Amino acid sequence: MYDLAVLVKAATKSTSEIVFMPYEEVYEVGFEDMPRRLPDISKIQQLIGYQPTRDLVEMLESIIAYERVQLEAKVKEKLLAA
Repeated sequence: MYDLAVLVKAATKSTSEIVFMPYEEVYEVGFEDMPRRLPDISKIQQLIGYQPTRDLVEMLESIIAYERVQLEAKVKEKLLAA
């Protein structure tokens, strides 16, 4: 998870600190998450020959660009409403 946080921080040019928080502080009581995730696309690769076309960094950049546009639109909307 730390590696992903570093990638997101770099892609957003953030100066914020990466802070580790206890599970209990992040999720509500009773929430259960998998302790470890191991994504596997081998089945879809075998069935239809699927191959990803973008790597993690490209996907992050795309998501961040989209979210920035969404945020700018919300800010503009609030400014116009004021």
